[in-house]
Amino acid sequence: MALLLATTHLHYTQNLMENNYIFLLTLAGLTYQFEWLRTGSRRALLIGSGALGLNLLTRLTTGMDLIAGGVSCCWCCGWKARAAESFGTSAAAT
Repeated sequence: MALLLATTHLHYTQNLMENNYIFLLTLAGLTYQFEWLRTGSRRALLIGSGALGLNLLTRLTTGMDLIAGGVSCCWCCGWKARAAESFGTSAAAT
């Protein structure tokens, strides 16, 4: 009990667990957003958006992760469109 109540052990343990939780939500959100870009699945979009939204509720500074997810989705869409133009097909067909 002295380790938990008289030291900062509990604070550091909670901080590490919260960091792992944030990492898990960010990774899940980005993975499902990328799957949505590839397949167009609404289920993947909903799960990915939910994970990133829950991540934002956990710690407000994870808004940067949310911005990175949006930028990566836009970058992938642009890359896909340029690849389709170079091969002479439409982006909707790929």
